[in-house]
Amino acid sequence: MFKSQTILGSFNQYFEMVPARTPALKEEVYKLRFQVYCNETGFEDPAACPDGLEKDEFDEQSIHYLIRHRTTDRYAATTRLILPDAQFPIEIHSTIKIKC
Repeated sequence: MFKSQTILGSFNQYFEMVPARTPALKEEVYKLRFQVYCNETGFEDPAACPDGLEKDEFDEQSIHYLIRHRTTDRYAATTRLILPDAQFPIEIHSTIKIKC
């Protein structure tokens, strides 16, 4: 019989959100971002991150999380909340035209 689950329930079955509060966990965040942004997607130039850590100017004003796969105990993703001490990245890298 099919068991109905919520999206959150399904997520929590396989993954865990880990707050990156220590320097070691933040380093895992930056390593994973390097893997994705530089190696996998080519979004960032790997030469710009010679230490293998992808960082930007918003990291210091951000709360970082790692998403850990429960079965393998490996980090599968990272996310962050940029606190509004300055402009958001989208505001710097985009132009929004408003027609009145």
